[in-house]
Amino acid sequence: MDDRTVRSNPDTYGMASFVAGLCYEHIPGEVIERIKLLMLDSLGCAIFGTGLEWSRILIETLAAVDSSTSCGVWASDRRLSAPHAALVNGTLVQPAPLRRSAFRPTRLSTRSASPAPNPPV
Repeated sequence: MDDRTVRSNPDTYGMASFVAGLCYEHIPGEVIERIKLLMLDSLGCAIFGTGLEWSRILIETLAAVDSSTSCGVWASDRRLSAPHAALVNGTLVQPAPLRRSAFRPTRLSTRSASPAPNPPV
């Protein structure tokens, strides 16, 4: 990576360096368990989200213009290109009113330096 890239975007470079050097064995067990919980929460929200009108509209619209079948859409039998599948999957998990676990204070989330307080649950 040339020096211009590092100077123009040091945050992205720092994050990429961290991820590139990360070893699974060095991740604390508490963090791995939390990630598993959040992934299950996301999949549950996706299952719920597939029944929402705006999700069906998005999936049908993209399926009409995208003939690629390289990536799956969560909780459905649809397949789209990687960018479109990522868009749909992200949409499926975000608006779900059932998504609560990400906002519950835990030992991990209360350690953050976020200036915003945790929203009430």
